[in-house]
Formats: sequence, C-alpha cells, structure tokens
Amino acid sequence: MSAAARRFWINDRTERLFVILSAIVMLNGLVFLLNTSAAARDTGDGSMAYQAVCTAIYGLAFAIALSRPAGVGRLIAANLPLVLFLAYVSLTVLWSVYPGVSLRRATALIGTTFLAGYAVLRFPLPELLRLYGWAFLVVAVAALAAGLLFPDIATHTSGRNAGAWNGIYSHKNDLGRAMTLGCLVFLLLLWQERWAKPVWWLGFLLCLTLIGLSQSKTAYVVTAALLSLLGYIGVSRSFRLPVSVRWLGILAVVLSVAVLGAMTVLEDVTSLLGRDMTFTGRTSIWTEVVLQIQQRPWFGYGYRAFWASDASAVVYAHVGWNSFGHAHNGFLDLTVETGLVGLGFFLLLCLMLARRGLAVTRNRPEPVFLLPLGLLVYLFGFGLSAHAFAEHGDLAWVLFCAALMYGALPLYRTVPLTFERVPS
Repeated sequence: MSAAARRFWINDRTERLFVILSAIVMLNGLVFLLNTSAAARDTGDGSMAYQAVCTAIYGLAFAIALSRPAGVGRLIAANLPLVLFLAYVSLTVLWSVYPGVSLRRATALIGTTFLAGYAVLRFPLPELLRLYGWAFLVVAVAALAAGLLFPDIATHTSGRNAGAWNGIYSHKNDLGRAMTLGCLVFLLLLWQERWAKPVWWLGFLLCLTLIGLSQSKTAYVVTAALLSLLGYIGVSRSFRLPVSVRWLGILAVVLSVAVLGAMTVLEDVTSLLGRDMTFTGRTSIWTEVVLQIQQRPWFGYGYRAFWASDASAVVYAHVGWNSFGHAHNGFLDLTVETGLVGLGFFLLLCLMLARRGLAVTRNRPEPVFLLPLGLLVYLFGFGLSAHAFAEHGDLAWVLFCAALMYGALPLYRTVPLTFERVPS
C-alpha cells in the first residue's frame, strides 16, 4: 500500500469513528459525563462541556463537507424548503423574548442539520445506518450497565415512576425514546442484511429490553407501530400485493398509531398523581400553552425562548409544577416557539419526506430506504406527548434531515453527490 493510500485509509477509519462518536453525542449518550440533560437544553442551560463538544462536531463536519463545495451547493439547491425553514428559525431571534437563547439554539439547529448534510455527502444510506447502529449499540450497552451497576442513579427511586429505568439518561421517557429509534435502525439493518448479522440482533434485543425496563408507554406504542408498519410492508412485498391494498394496510397502521397514541396520552393524564380526568397534568399545560400561543399566533416567542424566559411563568403558575421545560406535545412546542408559520414549514417538510420516501422506495427496494416512513411514525408518535420536532443536538433530527436529503438524490443522478471512498 502506498503512503498516500495509507493516509486515506487512516482518514477513512478516523472519519467513521467520528461519525459514531458524533451519533453517541446526538443521542445524549454522554449525558452524565457532560453534566447536561434534556430539561437543561430545553430551558437554555446546557453545560459548557456539552456545548463545546457539539461545536467541535459541527465545525469538523462543516470543514470536511466544504472540502467539496460543489456537492454542498447541489444539496442545498435540492432542499430549499429545509433551508428556508432554518432561515425562518434564525429570524425568530429578531422577535424572540430571549434572543440570546434563540440565537444559540438556532445556530445549534443549523449545525445539527449540517451534520446530516455532511453524512449524506460522505456515506451511502446503508453505510451510514451501519455506523449509527454501532452508536446505538454503545448507548444501549451503557444504559444496561448503568442500570445494573448503579441502580440508585439509573432507576427512578420514588414517585409515580418508581422502578422505571432511566439508564444513562435523566428520565425514563428519554431512554424509551432513544431505544425506540434504535429499534427502527436495527430492524432496518437486520432486514437489509437478511437477518444474518448477530450484532444487529443483539442491538435490537437490547433496545427492546430497555424499552420494557423504561416503562415508557409512548415508547411501547411507537415501537409496536414501527414493528407493525415494517412487518406489513415486508409481507406485502413478499406476496406482491396490489398497490391499493398496500396503501389500505399502511393507512390502517397509521390510524392505529393515532388511536393508541391518544389512548396512551389520556391514560397518562388520568393516572397523573392519581387524579381523575380534569384540566390537570398535561391537559392543564396544553390549555395554558394554547392561551399563550393566542397572544403570538403567527410567529411565536422565538426558537427555544418560551420556556427559558419569564413568558412561561404564567404556565408554571397555573399548572403548579416546578419545572418541565416543554409542553409535553411537539406540535404545541413548535407553535409556541415559531408560531403557525414555523409549524406550517415543518409539516411541509414532513410532507416532502413522505413524498420523497415513497418515490425512493419504488426505485430502491432495499429495506433501509424505508427509513423515511419509519421516521414519520416515530416523530408523530412521540410528538403527541413529548418535545420531538426540530430539536438541536438530536439524532432524530439528523436522521430526519438526512432522509429528506437522500430522497432528493435521484433528482441529481447525473451529478453524483457522494465522494469517492477509499476501501478500508
């Protein structure tokens, strides 16, 4: 091997390691080491260590991607609605009730999105999912080890969540959400490689186990929906069912997700502190947030500014909880932060993802290209009861943007966007 080839080989290995480590950070797999939490990030108080690590990741991805500026330009041209959404989020700084937080978080969202663009430019989708699979495996093993070795830290010990695992996360729902996304990635990898790779089976079973230990009802519902959706698509492909029958089956799965998700939310509300169904718990949060949205319906209070500012004091006062940092509903959170305009932008991106995902699956039968449909089920399922949309420093947003960008690649087949890879 020549010296030049050896240099490329080392760089290739190092780059893959960088992608895996960046995915672990985007999964908040270093939550305890970096002294941060989902609540802290929501309220604008993430640790300096976490911010420094994320800045380094975004900067390195930016530098590598810009070594081929033509590819970046074509990717931007193919995804103008996403660029406009990011531009609009950045503009919310102008009317934000907490401009400093909005500026930092909007910059982080752009960096997170650029991380997705870098991944699309550098790796084919199957290879990228394999790298992310290793990241999920590391996080799952760490969560399991934390629960077994440090139960006082990795398990809720009091209150209504007593006995539920949170692993390396600050809350059981964070663990359930991360492992649900892991289930989706591992299931696609297993299907792609014909169920023959033991390491992906290990990851898939670990994720299912941790979802059960987390006792997160939303994770139960969304995981079941993902398994049902992908299972149905697999059966329909095997038996070559007509397109109309396939669509009826997919519609049935989607409706089931909506019904089960609504039932889960209602059950959580009625069980909250043992109270009956009244305007308490999440319903009271939603009611107060809607009232605040009515004050600024079109443009909101600024990206990530509402819960970090005094504007949320009215909600806290009426609900009676100390601090929760979000509305327990992704649709309401995005609307209170960016207004109906921002919500409309995001729903347009979801529609584009669905359209591109369906187009790609018709042209590319590989199972990994079902990622867009799986992501939509994942996001909308968790969006009913959690802060799930357009999150900075979140691997779900990285995958959302990457899936959107991969879907645009067939439009530019004559000019390949991926770089040449040196075999390792």
